Amino acid sequence: LVSDFQSRERELRDQLAVEEARRAELGKAIERIMAEARRAAERSSTGFAATPEGQVIGAEFTANKGRLPWPVAEGVVVGRFGTHPHPSLPGIRIERRGIDIATSGGSTVSAIFSGRVSNVITIPGGGMVVMLDHGSHRSVYANLGSVEVAQGEDLRTGQTLGTVIDLGEGPRAHLEIWNAKGSAPLDPAQWIAQ
Repeated sequence: LVSDFQSRERELRDQLAVEEARRAELGKAIERIMAEARRAAERSSTGFAATPEGQVIGAEFTANKGRLPWPVAEGVVVGRFGTHPHPSLPGIRIERRGIDIATSGGSTVSAIFSGRVSNVITIPGGGMVVMLDHGSHRSVYANLGSVEVAQGEDLRTGQTLGTVIDLGEGPRAHLEIWNAKGSAPLDPAQWIAQ
């Protein structure tokens, strides 16, 4: 029994190491994108957030806090925002900059609000990522196996971005929300409808 438990603990620690590496890679990519966006905004006021359309969308995004639709039709939050103890491994903490939503394999992931696709990137071993600019905020959708949108494309609320992929834990959509200034991620659970 002890041997089985130790074997299972090693498997969990290995799985956690893979997840942490994937999260770190995603975090670095998002931080790089947000830093580039901040530098571009400082150099010029011609970005989407500065346009009349971007200002209207930004104000509407903020006004809809707590009422935005979920990025998937069906799912349950299995990974909460912030730093939390690992459910099975004592002394281990997990940090998430967004939320993970378990859903069905092949489920579509949709825009939680109208905006412009600012970035589409691939994370090696972690699927694809789409970032939308909503004027005052940005939303990030990760763990995508395929993407149906392109950088610069204007989208409306509910428009399909791509499909979720199973990265070893079952199909999970990952959602992050950032202030457009990019100083820190915000808790998406406070923005989507409950």
